[in-house]
Formats: sequence, structure tokens, C-alpha cells
Amino acid sequence: MDICTAVAATKSGELLEQAMVERAKLIVVPALLSHSPKSVAGTITSFTVKSTNLELISLGGLTIDSWLRNGVTCYFQLSDRAKACEFYYNFASPILFLTKQPGGYACVLQTPEALSLGQRRSSMRIFPRPEYVLGFSLWPKGQFMTRCPETNRVKLNPPLINSNHLQENQIQLLDLSAGGMKLKIRHVGLKNVIAAWEEMPGVVIWLVLHDPQKKRNMTLWFKGRICYNHVDHSTKDIVSGLELTTEGIKEKSGKMVWRTVERRMIKDLATWTYERYLEATTRGVR
Repeated sequence: MDICTAVAATKSGELLEQAMVERAKLIVVPALLSHSPKSVAGTITSFTVKSTNLELISLGGLTIDSWLRNGVTCYFQLSDRAKACEFYYNFASPILFLTKQPGGYACVLQTPEALSLGQRRSSMRIFPRPEYVLGFSLWPKGQFMTRCPETNRVKLNPPLINSNHLQENQIQLLDLSAGGMKLKIRHVGLKNVIAAWEEMPGVVIWLVLHDPQKKRNMTLWFKGRICYNHVDHSTKDIVSGLELTTEGIKEKSGKMVWRTVERRMIKDLATWTYERYLEATTRGVR
């Protein structure tokens, strides 16, 4: 379920027109895919008070009949130049007509009476405020823990990346979502990390986030994989996208149990990022 804030009905038409003129990308989610990370890309080609016409690239593997039996939810992003920030909007609507056309599909929706502020929770990304990121460590897969031969007990190895790197701006957490994150690794001071990064088979991450609403800290453990690396050839810095594939749950006994992340969404992380997004959006609206 997405948390949304209503937009005045009088402004909704202006926003739909802006989305059409700018050919803003719509994320279109039919009801049958609402619990899946899958979605369909589209754009608004025209609209009236009664109907809104979309162009869709595909139907997400579903049939026309299955789309027609269900409504859709559409998400899009627009820039507010006056406030110098981005806003995310969504609306739900029944489908009035759907047919195949060259290069995709033509879809006619009932024009919504009003829009809501808010992103799709599973695909939302935010830039976390530095004061809310209290701890961060990262280990290469397979180098997370070691057994001490003297005591036969398992202990943590020193991390490849730690909170000091974050505080010294050698590592930047560029964005955070319900199922992933984007890191920037600076070549200066971290040449050893850069050298090992592209060949890394996977990572283990420890992350501590502050929740200002609940006034508590949240400790999270993940395993993940590196999805892509973009190298700045002038600075040799790397921007890397990570998918979080496994979540570590600490039991009362102290034992860590690893559970596969389903639908690319970690519930606690999704809630935290969404609440921080709504805080920033509320400040922007004011």
C-alpha cells in the first residue's frame, strides 16, 4: 500500500497538462501487478475532462482482456521550478478502451477527479539526509566473518568500507530505496576499494538509520549484489548500484537468520524511506 497526500482537484488538470507537454514518463501498474515490482512505461498523449489517452510500450505480459477487467494506478514525476525540487504524483483510474497499435498500445483512461502526492513504494528512491545515517559498513562476500582458531568462535572481520569513510565524504550514499542503494566511491584515498570493487562477487552491509518520528535508531543487515558500475574517467570515481537480495534478521538468541528479499522490497526500509520522502514533500509543499 502506498501512503499519499491529496492534491487539490483544481490543480490536477494543470499537472496532467504539464505531464503531457513534457512527455513525462508514467509508471502504469494494472491491478494484477500491484503486488509485483513489474510495471509498464507510458506517456499521456491527450486528455479531456472525461478521458485521458496514453501510449503504452507493452502490457507487462498480460492480455488485453485482463487489463480491461481491472483498473490501473499511474505514477509520474514533475519538476517544480519555483521550488527547485521534484514532486511525485499518482492517480487510480478505470480503463475505458485498450487496443494494439504500431509500437505498442493505445489506452484510454477515465480522467481522475484529483491526483495524490506519492511514489510507488517499491520503486521509490530518496537521498538520505546525512544526519539520519548513523552507521555504515560493507564487506565483500565471503570475507564477512572468520573463525578464531584459539577460541573456535566466529567474529567479524574489519569492513572494507566503514562509517569513517562516509563521514569523510570518501563514500557517498546517493540514494536509498526499499530494495537497493546507490554508492559513490571516491578514488582518492580508496584506491584499494576501487581496485577490488568491479570483481567483487557480492557484499554484506550493516546500516544504522535514525527515525526522527519514532525517535529511535534502526539497525539493518543485508546481503546484496552489484548491479552496475559507472566510472568517471577524469576522477576515476565509481558510482555503483546495489540490489539488496537478502535481509539479516537477528533472533532473540543473538543468531542471525538470512531471509531472501521478496518483490525487491524490505518492509522496514520501505517504510523508513517513504516517511522521509513524505517529510521532504510536506516541507516542499509548504
